[in-house]
Amino acid sequence: MTRIFLLNPPALELTGLFRPVRQIMNALPSLGICSLGACLRQAGFEVILLDAAALGDSEEECLAKLQGAQPDIVGMTTYSVAMARVYRLAARITKRHRESTIIVGGPHVSAIGTGLDNPGDLFDFVVRGEGELTLTELVQALVDGSDYRNVPGILFRSGSNWIETGPRKQIEDLDALPLPAWDLLPDFPDRYRPPVFSYPRGPSAPLITSRGCPFQCGFCDHSVFGYRYRSHSVDRIMDMICHLRQHFGVNHILFVDDHLSVQRSRLHELCRQLIERDLGISWTADVRADSLTVDDLQLMKRAGCVRLNCGLETGSLELLGAMHKKLDLEQARQTLAQARILGIQTKGLFLLGYPGENEQTVRETIQFIGSTDLTEINLSRFAPYPGTSFYETFRADQAEIQFWEKLDGLHFCDANPQRVAWLEQAYRRILHAFYHRPIIINSYLRLLIRMPESRARLLRFLRDSLLELLKKGWVSLRGRTRPAT
Repeated sequence: MTRIFLLNPPALELTGLFRPVRQIMNALPSLGICSLGACLRQAGFEVILLDAAALGDSEEECLAKLQGAQPDIVGMTTYSVAMARVYRLAARITKRHRESTIIVGGPHVSAIGTGLDNPGDLFDFVVRGEGELTLTELVQALVDGSDYRNVPGILFRSGSNWIETGPRKQIEDLDALPLPAWDLLPDFPDRYRPPVFSYPRGPSAPLITSRGCPFQCGFCDHSVFGYRYRSHSVDRIMDMICHLRQHFGVNHILFVDDHLSVQRSRLHELCRQLIERDLGISWTADVRADSLTVDDLQLMKRAGCVRLNCGLETGSLELLGAMHKKLDLEQARQTLAQARILGIQTKGLFLLGYPGENEQTVRETIQFIGSTDLTEINLSRFAPYPGTSFYETFRADQAEIQFWEKLDGLHFCDANPQRVAWLEQAYRRILHAFYHRPIIINSYLRLLIRMPESRARLLRFLRDSLLELLKKGWVSLRGRTRPAT
């Protein structure tokens, strides 16, 4: 039987003093490889899943697990922030497993298409867009020895060039897909956790109930799911929730749709079914903060909603316009206030460094954050990812290796070093302005009391950080006191 190893490659490796951060950070599994694995298994193939990013595995650990599995085909997910590591890992896989076919898919290669660099012919095939049907058909063609050029949605090598077979139609009936293969994830669900203080009680699991985002924000790429909104039926969503509850004991669901609130009628029906079935499930969702009414929030609260993540981006109306982000900031402010009254946590997602960012827009963002009832904020650095209008301009002036190292989500990508320094200073100012307020400090103290699981994770983080500091101090001390030879 053909053996397929699906890998979500390692994220940024945390070592030394940063290693303990894994105790408190987000470590949820990739639903992409779970859905791909389910379709391949349904087609009769042997499938092994490894989400190295969620588990914190290093490149060496990935290679050891690949060596033990001896797969015929290796499938790798690609994100632009991790492409430097993808190239390194693919080179090492190719060297050790020369007979294995390497297929890449995911957001990065879907956006890049035939422009994908392939040094040393590391990749054999590319799957673009939604991968469930495409990957299954491609693998079947490889196993049967039939002509893979008849499979829509792939790129294949022809000398030093990529040849595209043509686009594949989007999947219309999402309910026809098998349940994600959560059972193939090693140690699921115990080793896969959201960030601390973002959930009341685990185990937790992510769930996506729709695909496609109808909005056209300038910083987003739509290469995989497109703009057209498609969704699972509420009955199918409940099947997935019940499966997670009954088979894995999951207590908390994270709806990772771009916007769970796009179809309010579907959201209402989902809430009603959650209330009627009384599964004891709490949940978190990403929503547009200006799309919900007080009645919506009250229904969501009754259905188990404990937290809403809201893409707010900036407090500047001018910058929102430049982003093509049609967000009503005043309505968003009211929604956040009502959510807080109902006891629903709110997390604001902000973006710093978008073209046009200046001292005035930073001040407006700080003022807006201070005027809202947010529990937490996440501040991202703008990056010109493939699939956005800014990518080609940024790409043109970059050396190959430096390019992917810079586009890791941890650096501002502006070519002007003075502007980068100013943006880094503004980044610290915004975080300080939010988290150093007494109301936020008191809020986290209350969460420490109310969330014992998060409290335990935080204590382990502090313990391990202290041990790392002591270890570093001991090594430094030994280095200073070693006698000269």
